[in-house]
Amino acid sequence: MDDAPLHLDSDELVDGELRLVLTESHSEDCAKGWVPRLAFDLRVGDDVVGHLHLRLGDNEHLRRYAGHVGYGVEPVWRGRRFAARALRLLLPFAARCGLDPL
Repeated sequence: MDDAPLHLDSDELVDGELRLVLTESHSEDCAKGWVPRLAFDLRVGDDVVGHLHLRLGDNEHLRRYAGHVGYGVEPVWRGRRFAARALRLLLPFAARCGLDPL
């Protein structure tokens, strides 16, 4: 990932009733081996139906164990493809961050 600031357009984070809302941004912590991370709520209306974390970097631990994406969907909301749809919404942004393939 280069040092140029990247813009995350909120319009690209909507798929029908599903919206991704950025809730946190975490900086890199080299001592712990952590890369920058963005946290999102998956929302349908006012309901938080799940969460997604996008790790914006690359290292051996991510490639072998943790992955660049972590997500969870609340049990009552499962089976509606919210996780797949959320990831599809983030693919263009991840590619601009140099995570291609994700």
